[in-house]
Amino acid sequence: MISLSLRRGVEYEKRVCRYLKRQLRLGRLPLPYLYTTIHRQKNYPTICGTKVNVDVALETFRPDSAQRSLLTIVECKCLRRGASTLHVNDLITKMRLLNAHKGIMAVNMYPMEGVMAQARYYGIGVVLIPVDSENVKWLAE
Repeated sequence: MISLSLRRGVEYEKRVCRYLKRQLRLGRLPLPYLYTTIHRQKNYPTICGTKVNVDVALETFRPDSAQRSLLTIVECKCLRRGASTLHVNDLITKMRLLNAHKGIMAVNMYPMEGVMAQARYYGIGVVLIPVDSENVKWLAE
């Protein structure tokens, strides 16, 4: 049986994925719609042979190429408390392990200013996607 918190996290990931797909289709993301695919819960191999799981991944390809050109990874944080700097550090580590070009944290509540400062410093995007509202807001690009 799936715990309530795990089920809540899975539902939040699906919500984030739907939001990103809609934004991509509408041309509101800086990625080409025809050459970008979105995956949820995808495992990627690292250089040392282990696998890293990503909540949501956006893979962008050049036309007529099977090799990925850009990798954007999204970590979904549906927490009872706001995201912490440890969550930003985890995302940065995943980005380095996967050689990702961009990292985004999707959060269900406003993070503390220290989290925002760290995200801005490392170029991490932060998007507020509340669980029970359509009031989505990009807090950091």
